[in-house]
Amino acid sequence: MISDRYAKWNGTEIGKSILSDQEDLESLTRYAYAHGDGVKLKSSHIEHVKSRLNDYLV
Repeated sequence: MISDRYAKWNGTEIGKSILSDQEDLESLTRYAYAHGDGVKLKSSHIEHVKSRLNDYLV
């Protein structure tokens, strides 16, 4: 799930820049303001993970 979640990072300039530690909070804020309308969030499936963990614990 994690590799699926961040798979696109290696394919974009901003993702490569983040992974190579070239970005800071200010630069990412500027990027978010400039590109905020085009950002598509993908489900992290956290509810599925919580459910599986709960099944294991109970």
